[in-house]
Amino acid sequence: MTETMQNIRKLLKGLSREDLEQLNSEITERLEEYVGLPDFFHKCMEKRFSDGLVCPHCGKKHIVRFGKARGKQRFRCKDCNRTFTPYTKTVFADTKLPLSVWLKYADCMGQQMTLRKTAKELGISLKTSFYLRHKILSAIKFHIGVDNLGGVVEMDETFFAESFKGDHKKGNPDWKAPRNSGLSRKRGKQVDYRGISHEQVCISSAVDRNGGIVLVPAGNGRLTTKQLSGVYNGKIEKSSTICTDSHNAYKSFAKSIPADLVQIERGKHKNGVYHINHINALHNKLKLWMKKRYGVATKYIGNYMYWFNWSERNSNIGWRTQGKALIYDSISSMLVLTRVDIRKTKPFET
Repeated sequence: MTETMQNIRKLLKGLSREDLEQLNSEITERLEEYVGLPDFFHKCMEKRFSDGLVCPHCGKKHIVRFGKARGKQRFRCKDCNRTFTPYTKTVFADTKLPLSVWLKYADCMGQQMTLRKTAKELGISLKTSFYLRHKILSAIKFHIGVDNLGGVVEMDETFFAESFKGDHKKGNPDWKAPRNSGLSRKRGKQVDYRGISHEQVCISSAVDRNGGIVLVPAGNGRLTTKQLSGVYNGKIEKSSTICTDSHNAYKSFAKSIPADLVQIERGKHKNGVYHINHINALHNKLKLWMKKRYGVATKYIGNYMYWFNWSERNSNIGWRTQGKALIYDSISSMLVLTRVDIRKTKPFET
């Protein structure tokens, strides 16, 4: 037995049960990090190039190894003569943070941690925590897209108060919210108009019986046929049966597909075997899930809709596996995103 091991044994004998449990947790975490990460990196590469090595610049497959850069394998394309790594043209490109930090961050997202708690956990700034979240969510949005729906499709809409959170400049006493009152809201609860108005963001939503889910911000105020066509263009199979409430916008939309339309009258829950119970249940889950986000700016609400959508698809896996799955799905998206791009996010981009 080496002298180091003897010293460790002496140290362990002097620790309390609580200290030993904490030490065991810390050692397990470190072993997972140093032993499991190489395998994780390899799987990330397999995910990115699931169809074989492809040049992210020109799309050709004549690729050769070209040394390493900062520990990352480099490749060179014989067609365009440009080099790349497994992270080129992904949200992980040109990052100063190692992929291990991104993985820990994704684990925190799986645990539903707030931005501030995540920043404290990883020892990063709040701004960095914010940008990491939206880089990952933008990649998830790109990865998921809008589902193709068919068969019996339940459609409805839900609303969130419009929010300009984060638009103000700190220390500017003259800043006013771009709404009629010019006042800031507390967690987006107060609106100036009763009922559905331009101060509310409409989330168009749909589910089918095969597990397809769509949650997309369509615009401000009441949903229109034009907005429906923009969100679901080519995404609903012809001759499907669309179940909705009595909103008139769905009539013209169903004719344009064409699809059968069954509308549930006000005050009723179903029409024969047709109903919108699944979509209403999804809205209830979404409202509870969004409450834990402590207010979301309207221009970023689309990212959170796709995050909720992704969470529903992966609800059967634990938070640690969810963290890895988030990175796998993010790295498979061909998406270059800077902090400036995130700040310029538009609220109703599908």
